[in-house]
Amino acid sequence: MAETVTTAPLVVFVYNRPAHTARTLAALRANDLAGTSDLYVFSDGAKSEAERPSVHAVRELLHTTTGFRSLEIVEKPHNDGLANSIIAGVSQVVRERGRAIVLEDDIVTSPYFLRYMNAALERYGDLRRVFSISGYNLPPRLMQFPPGYPHQVYFNPRPCAWGWATWCDRWQTADWQVKSYASFMQDAGARRAFEEGGADLVDWLVDELEGRVQSWDARWTLTHFLHGALAVYPVSSYVDNVGNDGSGINSRANLAWRNDLARALSSVEFPTPAAVDPQVMRAFRRVFLLRATATRIRRLLRRLLRSRDPGSSGQKPACARQPSTDS
Repeated sequence: MAETVTTAPLVVFVYNRPAHTARTLAALRANDLAGTSDLYVFSDGAKSEAERPSVHAVRELLHTTTGFRSLEIVEKPHNDGLANSIIAGVSQVVRERGRAIVLEDDIVTSPYFLRYMNAALERYGDLRRVFSISGYNLPPRLMQFPPGYPHQVYFNPRPCAWGWATWCDRWQTADWQVKSYASFMQDAGARRAFEEGGADLVDWLVDELEGRVQSWDARWTLTHFLHGALAVYPVSSYVDNVGNDGSGINSRANLAWRNDLARALSSVEFPTPAAVDPQVMRAFRRVFLLRATATRIRRLLRRLLRSRDPGSSGQKPACARQPSTDS
Protein backbone atom coordinates (compact mmCIF):
# COMPACT_ATOMS: atom_id res chain seq x y z
CA MET A 1 0.00 0.00 0.00
CA ALA A 2 1.33 3.45 -0.88
CA GLU A 3 2.40 5.68 1.98
CA THR A 4 -0.14 8.37 2.89
CA VAL A 5 1.43 11.75 3.67
CA THR A 6 -0.46 14.68 5.14
CA THR A 7 0.79 17.70 3.22
CA ALA A 8 1.05 21.19 4.66
CA PRO A 9 0.06 24.15 2.47
CA LEU A 10 2.86 25.88 0.57
CA VAL A 11 3.17 29.64 0.94
CA VAL A 12 5.35 31.50 -1.57
CA PHE A 13 6.11 35.24 -1.49
CA VAL A 14 7.02 36.93 -4.76
CA TYR A 15 7.75 40.43 -5.98
CA ASN A 16 9.48 41.52 -9.18
CA ARG A 17 11.85 38.74 -10.28
CA PRO A 18 10.07 36.52 -12.85
CA ALA A 19 13.15 34.41 -13.66
CA HIS A 20 13.80 33.61 -10.00
CA THR A 21 10.11 32.94 -9.38
CA ALA A 22 9.97 30.54 -12.32
CA ARG A 23 12.91 28.55 -10.95
CA THR A 24 11.37 28.40 -7.48
CA LEU A 25 8.01 27.14 -8.77
CA ALA A 26 9.59 24.66 -11.20
CA ALA A 27 11.67 23.11 -8.43
CA LEU A 28 8.65 22.86 -6.14
CA ARG A 29 6.61 21.29 -8.92
CA ALA A 30 9.33 18.61 -9.33
CA ASN A 31 8.70 17.40 -5.78
CA ASP A 32 6.70 14.18 -5.62
CA LEU A 33 4.25 15.72 -3.11
CA ALA A 34 3.55 18.84 -5.16
CA GLY A 35 0.41 17.36 -6.70
CA THR A 36 -1.13 16.83 -3.26
CA SER A 37 -0.07 20.24 -1.90
CA ASP A 38 -2.10 23.45 -1.92
CA LEU A 39 -0.14 26.48 -3.07
CA TYR A 40 -0.76 30.03 -1.84
CA VAL A 41 1.19 32.80 -3.56
CA PHE A 42 1.36 36.34 -2.19
CA SER A 43 2.41 38.91 -4.79
CA ASP A 44 3.40 42.30 -3.36
CA GLY A 45 2.49 45.47 -5.22
CA ALA A 46 5.03 47.61 -7.06
CA LYS A 47 6.96 50.25 -5.13
CA SER A 48 7.18 52.50 -8.18
CA GLU A 49 6.03 52.81 -11.77
CA ALA A 50 9.45 51.60 -12.89
CA GLU A 51 8.91 48.27 -11.13
CA ARG A 52 5.31 47.76 -12.27
CA PRO A 53 6.21 45.86 -15.50
CA SER A 54 8.35 43.29 -13.66
CA VAL A 55 5.66 42.83 -11.00
CA HIS A 56 3.13 42.30 -13.81
CA ALA A 57 5.43 39.75 -15.47
CA VAL A 58 5.60 37.77 -12.24
CA ARG A 59 1.81 37.81 -11.95
CA GLU A 60 1.37 36.61 -15.53
CA LEU A 61 3.69 33.71 -14.71
CA LEU A 62 1.66 32.85 -11.61
CA HIS A 63 -1.56 32.56 -13.58
CA THR A 64 0.02 29.90 -15.81
CA THR A 65 1.26 27.82 -12.85
CA THR A 66 0.12 24.19 -12.67
CA GLY A 67 1.20 21.01 -10.92
CA PHE A 68 -0.27 21.62 -7.45
CA ARG A 69 -3.51 20.41 -5.92
CA SER A 70 -4.82 23.96 -5.79
CA LEU A 71 -3.54 27.46 -6.40
CA GLU A 72 -4.59 30.68 -4.66
CA ILE A 73 -2.96 33.94 -5.76
CA VAL A 74 -3.18 37.07 -3.60
CA GLU A 75 -2.21 40.15 -5.62
CA LYS A 76 -1.60 43.14 -3.38
CA PRO A 77 -2.60 46.48 -4.95
CA HIS A 78 0.05 48.35 -2.95
CA ASN A 79 3.56 47.53 -1.74
CA ASP A 80 3.43 46.19 1.81
CA GLY A 81 7.15 45.36 1.96
CA LEU A 82 8.81 42.07 2.73
CA ALA A 83 8.30 41.95 6.48
CA ASN A 84 4.64 42.99 6.49
CA SER A 85 3.84 40.67 3.59
CA ILE A 86 5.34 37.61 5.26
CA ILE A 87 3.92 38.28 8.71
CA ALA A 88 0.41 38.84 7.34
CA GLY A 89 0.51 36.04 4.75
CA VAL A 90 1.89 33.34 7.03
CA SER A 91 -0.52 34.41 9.79
CA GLN A 92 -3.47 34.04 7.43
CA VAL A 93 -2.52 30.58 6.18
CA VAL A 94 -1.54 29.03 9.53
CA ARG A 95 -4.70 30.44 11.10
CA GLU A 96 -6.75 28.65 8.43
CA ARG A 97 -4.65 25.51 8.00
CA GLY A 98 -2.68 25.04 11.24
CA ARG A 99 0.76 24.83 9.63
CA ALA A 100 2.63 26.03 6.56
CA ILE A 101 5.76 25.55 4.49
CA VAL A 102 7.10 28.95 3.47
CA LEU A 103 9.41 30.07 0.66
CA GLU A 104 10.42 33.29 -1.02
CA ASP A 105 10.90 33.82 -4.72
CA ASP A 106 14.59 32.86 -4.85
CA ILE A 107 14.50 29.49 -3.08
CA VAL A 108 15.26 26.44 -5.24
CA THR A 109 14.45 23.14 -3.58
CA SER A 110 15.52 19.52 -3.84
CA PRO A 111 12.92 17.05 -5.18
CA TYR A 112 12.88 15.64 -1.64
CA PHE A 113 12.20 18.98 0.05
CA LEU A 114 8.45 18.54 0.56
CA ARG A 115 8.84 15.00 1.83
CA TYR A 116 11.41 16.15 4.41
CA MET A 117 9.41 19.21 5.49
CA ASN A 118 6.10 17.38 5.86
CA ALA A 119 7.73 14.50 7.72
CA ALA A 120 9.41 16.92 10.13
CA LEU A 121 6.14 18.80 10.72
CA GLU A 122 4.46 15.50 11.58
CA ARG A 123 7.32 14.26 13.75
CA TYR A 124 7.67 17.39 15.87
CA GLY A 125 4.11 18.71 15.81
CA ASP A 126 3.49 17.68 19.41
CA LEU A 127 6.96 18.58 20.66
CA ARG A 128 6.32 22.14 21.75
CA ARG A 129 10.00 23.02 22.15
CA VAL A 130 10.40 22.81 18.37
CA PHE A 131 9.10 26.06 16.85
CA SER A 132 10.21 25.69 13.23
CA ILE A 133 11.68 23.46 10.55
CA SER A 134 14.49 24.65 8.28
CA GLY A 135 15.01 23.21 4.83
CA TYR A 136 18.35 25.01 4.49
CA ASN A 137 21.69 24.24 6.05
CA LEU A 138 25.08 25.86 5.59
CA PRO A 139 27.16 24.21 2.87
CA PRO A 140 29.98 21.84 3.93
CA ARG A 141 32.65 24.31 2.84
CA LEU A 142 31.38 26.70 5.56
CA MET A 143 30.30 24.31 8.31
CA GLN A 144 32.02 21.05 9.21
CA PHE A 145 30.19 18.55 11.43
CA PRO A 146 32.16 16.80 14.18
CA PRO A 147 33.51 13.39 13.16
CA GLY A 148 31.03 10.62 13.85
CA TYR A 149 27.99 12.91 14.20
CA PRO A 150 25.24 10.25 14.30
CA HIS A 151 22.15 12.11 13.06
CA GLN A 152 20.78 13.46 9.78
CA VAL A 153 19.35 16.58 11.41
CA TYR A 154 20.37 18.85 14.27
CA PHE A 155 18.69 21.35 16.59
CA ASN A 156 19.52 25.03 16.57
CA PRO A 157 18.17 27.98 18.61
CA ARG A 158 18.38 30.11 15.44
CA PRO A 159 15.69 29.52 12.81
CA CYS A 160 16.32 30.03 9.10
CA ALA A 161 14.09 31.86 6.60
CA TRP A 162 15.28 30.05 3.47
CA GLY A 163 12.58 27.41 2.98
CA TRP A 164 11.05 26.81 6.40
CA ALA A 165 7.89 25.68 8.17
CA THR A 166 5.99 26.23 11.39
CA TRP A 167 2.72 25.59 13.19
CA CYS A 168 -0.01 28.06 14.10
CA ASP A 169 0.40 27.77 17.88
CA ARG A 170 4.14 28.54 17.65
CA TRP A 171 3.78 31.38 15.11
CA GLN A 172 1.16 33.08 17.24
CA THR A 173 3.60 33.44 20.14
CA ALA A 174 5.60 36.05 18.20
CA ASP A 175 5.44 39.66 19.41
CA TRP A 176 6.17 41.55 16.19
CA GLN A 177 6.24 44.89 18.04
CA VAL A 178 8.85 43.45 20.45
CA LYS A 179 7.52 45.18 23.55
CA SER A 180 10.41 43.70 25.53
CA TYR A 181 13.05 45.31 23.28
CA ALA A 182 14.20 48.02 25.71
CA SER A 183 14.58 45.65 28.64
CA PHE A 184 16.24 43.03 26.43
CA MET A 185 18.84 45.53 25.19
CA GLN A 186 19.62 46.57 28.77
CA ASP A 187 20.21 42.96 29.82
CA ALA A 188 23.80 42.03 28.89
CA GLY A 189 23.27 38.42 29.96
CA ALA A 190 20.20 38.04 27.73
CA ARG A 191 22.06 39.53 24.78
CA ARG A 192 24.97 37.11 25.27
CA ALA A 193 22.57 34.17 25.51
CA PHE A 194 20.74 35.31 22.37
CA GLU A 195 24.01 35.21 20.46
CA GLU A 196 24.42 31.50 21.19
CA GLY A 197 22.78 31.31 17.77
CA GLY A 198 25.44 33.53 16.20
CA ALA A 199 27.48 36.61 17.09
CA ASP A 200 25.57 38.69 14.54
CA LEU A 201 22.12 38.27 16.07
CA VAL A 202 21.91 41.36 18.32
CA ASP A 203 23.20 43.62 15.53
CA TRP A 204 20.74 42.04 13.12
CA LEU A 205 17.83 42.56 15.53
CA VAL A 206 18.79 46.21 16.05
CA ASP A 207 19.04 46.78 12.28
CA GLU A 208 15.62 45.20 11.77
CA LEU A 209 13.84 47.14 14.51
CA GLU A 210 15.49 50.43 13.57
CA GLY A 211 14.46 49.98 9.93
CA ARG A 212 17.87 49.52 8.31
CA VAL A 213 16.77 46.18 6.87
CA GLN A 214 13.25 45.37 5.71
CA SER A 215 13.08 41.95 7.32
CA TRP A 216 11.10 40.05 9.93
CA ASP A 217 13.18 37.01 10.82
CA ALA A 218 15.36 38.55 13.54
CA ARG A 219 12.11 38.96 15.49
CA TRP A 220 11.20 35.35 14.74
CA THR A 221 14.65 34.35 16.03
CA LEU A 222 14.03 36.39 19.19
CA THR A 223 10.72 34.55 19.58
CA HIS A 224 12.59 31.24 19.59
CA PHE A 225 15.01 32.61 22.17
CA LEU A 226 12.37 34.01 24.53
CA HIS A 227 10.52 30.68 24.53
CA GLY A 228 13.61 28.48 24.79
CA ALA A 229 12.62 27.01 21.44
CA LEU A 230 14.58 25.26 18.71
CA ALA A 231 14.58 24.87 14.94
CA VAL A 232 15.29 21.59 13.16
CA TYR A 233 17.98 21.74 10.45
CA PRO A 234 18.99 19.01 7.97
CA VAL A 235 22.66 18.08 7.85
CA SER A 236 22.43 18.09 4.05
CA SER A 237 20.49 21.06 2.74
CA TYR A 238 17.24 20.69 0.81
CA VAL A 239 17.42 24.33 -0.26
CA ASP A 240 19.64 26.49 -2.44
CA ASN A 241 19.17 30.26 -2.35
CA VAL A 242 19.73 31.57 -5.88
CA GLY A 243 18.86 35.16 -4.97
CA ASN A 244 22.22 36.17 -3.52
CA ASP A 245 23.21 37.43 -6.95
CA GLY A 246 22.61 41.06 -6.08
CA SER A 247 19.06 41.07 -7.52
CA GLY A 248 17.26 41.17 -4.16
CA ILE A 249 16.25 44.25 -2.21
CA ASN A 250 17.88 43.09 1.03
CA SER A 251 20.85 41.13 -0.28
CA ARG A 252 24.25 41.72 -1.81
CA ALA A 253 25.87 39.38 -4.28
CA ASN A 254 27.36 36.49 -2.31
CA LEU A 255 27.75 32.93 -3.59
CA ALA A 256 29.29 31.52 -0.40
CA TRP A 257 25.91 30.30 0.88
CA ARG A 258 25.05 28.21 -2.21
CA ASN A 259 24.33 24.51 -1.84
CA ASP A 260 24.68 21.38 -3.97
CA LEU A 261 21.19 19.85 -3.78
CA ALA A 262 22.49 16.52 -5.05
CA ARG A 263 23.57 15.89 -1.46
CA ALA A 264 19.97 16.01 -0.14
CA LEU A 265 18.70 12.73 1.30
CA SER A 266 15.52 11.07 0.03
CA SER A 267 14.44 10.34 3.61
CA VAL A 268 15.57 11.32 7.09
CA GLU A 269 15.37 9.81 10.56
CA PHE A 270 14.33 12.37 13.17
CA PRO A 271 15.78 12.03 16.68
CA THR A 272 14.14 12.90 19.98
CA PRO A 273 14.43 14.48 22.43
CA ALA A 274 15.16 17.88 20.90
CA ALA A 275 18.56 18.95 22.23
CA VAL A 276 21.40 21.14 21.02
CA ASP A 277 24.70 19.41 20.27
CA PRO A 278 27.43 21.77 21.62
CA GLN A 279 30.02 20.70 19.03
CA VAL A 280 27.63 21.25 16.14
CA MET A 281 26.65 24.68 17.44
CA ARG A 282 30.30 25.70 17.81
CA ALA A 283 30.80 24.86 14.13
CA PHE A 284 27.65 26.82 13.22
CA ARG A 285 28.63 29.90 15.26
CA ARG A 286 32.07 30.11 13.65
CA VAL A 287 30.43 30.91 10.32
CA PHE A 288 28.73 34.02 11.72
CA LEU A 289 31.60 35.32 13.84
CA LEU A 290 33.45 36.95 10.93
CA ARG A 291 30.26 38.51 9.60
CA ALA A 292 29.43 39.99 12.98
CA THR A 293 32.90 41.48 13.28
CA ALA A 294 32.62 43.06 9.82
CA THR A 295 29.21 44.53 10.66
CA ARG A 296 30.53 46.12 13.83
CA ILE A 297 33.49 47.62 11.99
CA ARG A 298 31.10 49.14 9.41
CA ARG A 299 29.00 50.63 12.20
CA LEU A 300 32.05 52.13 13.86
CA LEU A 301 33.15 53.69 10.57
CA ARG A 302 29.68 55.15 10.00
CA ARG A 303 29.70 56.72 13.48
CA LEU A 304 33.15 58.19 12.87
CA LEU A 305 32.08 59.63 9.52
CA ARG A 306 28.96 61.20 11.00
CA SER A 307 30.93 62.70 13.89
CA ARG A 308 33.25 64.39 11.37
CA ASP A 309 30.35 65.75 9.29
CA PRO A 310 28.17 68.06 11.39
CA GLY A 311 25.82 68.54 8.46
CA SER A 312 25.11 64.85 8.11
CA SER A 313 21.45 63.84 8.37
CA GLY A 314 22.40 60.68 10.23
CA GLN A 315 20.69 58.56 7.56
CA LYS A 316 22.14 55.03 7.68
CA PRO A 317 22.40 52.79 4.64
CA ALA A 318 20.62 49.46 4.72
CA CYS A 319 22.81 46.49 5.55
CA ALA A 320 22.26 43.12 3.93
CA ARG A 321 20.78 40.59 6.23
CA GLN A 322 21.63 36.91 6.13
CA PRO A 323 19.36 35.13 5.32
CA SER A 324 17.78 37.55 2.81
CA THR A 325 15.32 37.99 -0.02
CA ASP A 326 13.43 40.82 -1.61
CA SER A 327 10.07 42.63 -1.95
